Amino acid sequence: KDNDNTFQFPKHADTTFQLHVVHFNHKQRGDASDKDAVFVQELCKDLKLPFHVYEWNSMDAASFSQDKARQWRQTTMYELLQSLTSFEQQGVVLTAHHLNDSEESLVLKMLRGVHLTNLVGMEPIVMGTKEMPSAIIVRPLLNARKTDIVDFLTLNQFAWREDESNGSNKYLRNRVRNELIPLLSDMVGGPDVLQKRLDTVSEQSRELNDELTSRATEYLKDNQITETFVMSGESITLVKKEALHQWAKTRLGYPLPYDQLRRLCLQLQERADQQQWTLQVGGGWNIVRNGITLTALRDGMVSDDQEILERELNWSLVDNGGDNLVDNIDKALLIQMPANDDLVETDCRFLLSDAKRTKKWDFTPPWQESPIELRDFLRGQKVPLHRRGCAPVMYVKHQAKASLAAVFIEKKDGDSV
Repeated sequence: KDNDNTFQFPKHADTTFQLHVVHFNHKQRGDASDKDAVFVQELCKDLKLPFHVYEWNSMDAASFSQDKARQWRQTTMYELLQSLTSFEQQGVVLTAHHLNDSEESLVLKMLRGVHLTNLVGMEPIVMGTKEMPSAIIVRPLLNARKTDIVDFLTLNQFAWREDESNGSNKYLRNRVRNELIPLLSDMVGGPDVLQKRLDTVSEQSRELNDELTSRATEYLKDNQITETFVMSGESITLVKKEALHQWAKTRLGYPLPYDQLRRLCLQLQERADQQQWTLQVGGGWNIVRNGITLTALRDGMVSDDQEILERELNWSLVDNGGDNLVDNIDKALLIQMPANDDLVETDCRFLLSDAKRTKKWDFTPPWQESPIELRDFLRGQKVPLHRRGCAPVMYVKHQAKASLAAVFIEKKDGDSV
């Protein structure tokens, strides 16, 4: 280190970097939180290191949660990183996570039921996250236990501060750290034995992940699956299940818990003949089936780019001559709609869309004479609010005029009208 805070790697004389220290004050422990910030600030002052401190909005203290805090830290860190770097300069985020943190993360994943391909602890190098897409995150202390770090600080007479909330079992991670891992260590013969067994699980998980990821990626590519998941006729194989898992992770922004993935696969198998349904998978997300496609939608939302939402159908408009059905046409394939002189048999188009785009259009159900707005019809049919926009509709279009012909409604018992 020299006075301009520029560091140089011993083995790579042409590699230099500038070190900045970032501290997040969550304002959750009163004076102790502020004293932590002052301690780090004074240390950086002595070391002549640039110091950045960010505070959680105390007016929003009631809404504090671990997930919100994690997102806040990463988003703020990424903004700072971008302000300190340029296209020619690559920024790296160094964190102080150690071996105990990694073991806790793996055990927490087991408790939460993650996919077998994700049964690993913390990775030493991560190339971007959802909140920090282009950042490189490095965890240089993952091979050291907390006791090793404390021993080093004690031996060299370095001062440090301990977060007293680590001893509280208010959060699940703390209970895993303070209760579960010590119990597991005692049962298997010590922390070193537990570490080896967790490492074995992680190694097998990575091998499985590499193999399945390769095959699933090829499956997604071969079937041209991006925004929507196009289902083929074969059964739910392990590769197809992993492809579903990858697709859902891309669409939701986080890995779908395995129990939800299993529910989705059971839904596809047990309701294979039903062409339209919605499955809630948690976090305000739904997997919606329309025909042969699956779409991931948030509550109350409908995708604007789903192919099935605006597609022309190879149908024709015919005159049934009053009350008599046209010869050679299956009655089940006929849709009755009000007479409209603007629609001409030789110059009209049938299109498939959704109720979100047509919610204010008039629709005349077969059992009544006067039309009503489609959104009122769906409300009257007791379609849940978050599913109304997903309801498939078919309409007939002639020049600039269009008329709704049919609406697909799925009842709770699985029947449709």
